[in-house]
Amino acid sequence: MKLIENARWQRCRSVRSAALASVLLSVLGCSGDGSGHDRPNVVFYMVDTLRADHLSCYGYGRETSPNMDAIAAEGVVFENAH
Repeated sequence: MKLIENARWQRCRSVRSAALASVLLSVLGCSGDGSGHDRPNVVFYMVDTLRADHLSCYGYGRETSPNMDAIAAEGVVFENAH
C-alpha cells in the first residue's frame, strides 16, 4: 500500500511541477516592457513517457527522432532539469 501511495504522490508532484513551469513561462513570455525590442522565442517541450537514452539528440546511435533533433540543433538541450 505504501508503494502505491508513493507512486501517486510522485505523479501528482510531476503534474504540479509541469503546470507551474507552464504558468511561469506563459507569464514571462507575456510580460513586456513596451519598448518593442524583439524577445526570444521559447518552446518548452516536456515528455513524460519517452526515454532520453533512445533519442538521437542525446547520443543514441540510430536516428529515432529526426524532428526533435532538428529542434535541438537550433536551440538548447538540457540533460538535467529539476
